[in-house]
Amino acid sequence: MKKIRLAAVSFLNARPITYAIERGLGAMGDRFELHYALPSQCADMLARGEVDLALLPSASYAVINAQREDLRVVPGIAVAGKGYVRTVLLVGQVPWHDMQVVGTDSASRTSATLVQLLSRQRGLAPRFEVTNHTNIMATVTEARGALMIGDPAFEAAERFPYVYDLGQEWTKWVGLPFVYAVWAGRAGAVDGEAVQLLKESLRQGLEHRAEIARGWAENSHLSPEVCEAYLRNNIRYQLGAEELSGAAAFFERAHAAGLLPRKAPFHFFDDGRAERPITTVRTAAPLPIPKTGTDHPEKSIDALLTDAAAGVRLGYDDAIRLYEKA
Repeated sequence: MKKIRLAAVSFLNARPITYAIERGLGAMGDRFELHYALPSQCADMLARGEVDLALLPSASYAVINAQREDLRVVPGIAVAGKGYVRTVLLVGQVPWHDMQVVGTDSASRTSATLVQLLSRQRGLAPRFEVTNHTNIMATVTEARGALMIGDPAFEAAERFPYVYDLGQEWTKWVGLPFVYAVWAGRAGAVDGEAVQLLKESLRQGLEHRAEIARGWAENSHLSPEVCEAYLRNNIRYQLGAEELSGAAAFFERAHAAGLLPRKAPFHFFDDGRAERPITTVRTAAPLPIPKTGTDHPEKSIDALLTDAAAGVRLGYDDAIRLYEKA
């Protein structure tokens, strides 16, 4: 059986996802061939067909899917966060509103889109310049800030007087988590058994976060306690209803701002289970749910997604509209 080629980011936040895969535990070694790369490189490898599945930045999903429309996402797994994420920062010598230029990390596409979107939301229009990942911190001057992603952001947070956590800024604005990356590949790239193995790798990784943190600390300036707290408190690994609502809100806002080519709802690989697919709708017997009043202004799809994520019970018409459009 041909191995499934995977590309994953080399940052600490992805290590629970790849825990069992990189160790070749169980059937992992027979099914997967793992390559580490920066986020933008993972996207490029997938676009060129060099790998079958990539831990893909969400903005790259929207871009690639707009070109081919055949991407699928592994259900249930993400690199996400709600509130402070600690490794997606805007830093500078001056406040955000005084930055004339923002260097965006060449390794990032999703975070680069996010900082532009958040700047617009604040009514700011700095010039954005793509800057090499390896020396972006050194480019910060009085009028120039920098987008820091991944492990270098820990050091940047201690070095600069003005530090903005973009995960926190997003959640303050929208009230939802932000999805930074998902396992994605073209239709047919993985079968149900492979999906379950990917989920098992994450399950084991979550159980061994303390071990991952200790190993990472040995080769960094961070303590095991800081690494473990980051993995437990700042990064979410599920791709559930709230995370999906956050991703939909990002795609909608970024598209409306002209930063992404189109809104890009996630389409999923079959997870190999016997349940009916989530897209199945039974129409034989109408649900006996009374319609709500129709004299109120129609809510946007984004507002409905936010309501659903917060546990608000939707009316029948709104639920159908949300199903059809989102």
